Amino acid sequence: MDKFTGNVKGSTNVGFEGTTEAEILHGYSLVDKETFVEVGRFDACTYSGNYFREETDLWLRMRQRDYRLFYEPSARTYVLKGINQGGQWSNMKGNLSRYEYYVFKNHYVFLRKFYGRRRYVMFPLFILQRMHGRLMDYLNR
Repeated sequence: MDKFTGNVKGSTNVGFEGTTEAEILHGYSLVDKETFVEVGRFDACTYSGNYFREETDLWLRMRQRDYRLFYEPSARTYVLKGINQGGQWSNMKGNLSRYEYYVFKNHYVFLRKFYGRRRYVMFPLFILQRMHGRLMDYLNR
């Protein structure tokens, strides 16, 4: 997690050999049902639209309860094509401006929930970081 923006940085997809403890995990992860229920499941009431940060919220709540998270690079997940519930991009039906609106909205809610007053500094930095990333994507086309 970026301490200045609250954004997830890097990826656990590359550079790991063997099971590694992680700060957060992918949305496609295994959690036993008892733990999932105990920590309050995904917080679908707080996040909306593309549900950006919903998984990060779950992982941080688990860590607040002293659960340890592990990444296993050899694990594989198979998802049926056509399932679009909960998918960040598929829920926006290809509308980039709507997608970005929910990224900003949900990230602000996430910052308010986990970082309190620090959000007033973190959120503008997140906006700048996000806009810079989008600009670089555009220029590299």
